[in-house]
Amino acid sequence: YVVVWITGANGVHVRTIALWADNSRYVPELYRWWTTIVRDRTFVDAATRATRAPGSYTLEWDGRDQTGKAVGPGPYTFWIEVAYERGPHNIKSTVLPCATGGPAAVLEGGTSFKSMTVQCNAL
Repeated sequence: YVVVWITGANGVHVRTIALWADNSRYVPELYRWWTTIVRDRTFVDAATRATRAPGSYTLEWDGRDQTGKAVGPGPYTFWIEVAYERGPHNIKSTVLPCATGGPAAVLEGGTSFKSMTVQCNAL
């Protein structure tokens, strides 16, 4: 199970970018994201896709919140959380200065994923 999401400077959920899970019964295993969205199942229904095979993927955030409203420039935290049924759990995050573009951040890999580059272009 993999979830990628954005929070604002205040730690409040802004947008779930991707949720890859085969069985929604185990989605609460992604406990950091699950508590961030206050256990609201509508987020699960809106974002769930089948689990993907290992590989390289590109995800993009269009600068909008979960309701489709454009958000302004500012610092946003990019999160990735990975959990296996009866297996390891990894979570990583980095703060990105989303304004007129900015430097890329590198999230070091864990036992469940490789290192990745994250960048916020102008909002």
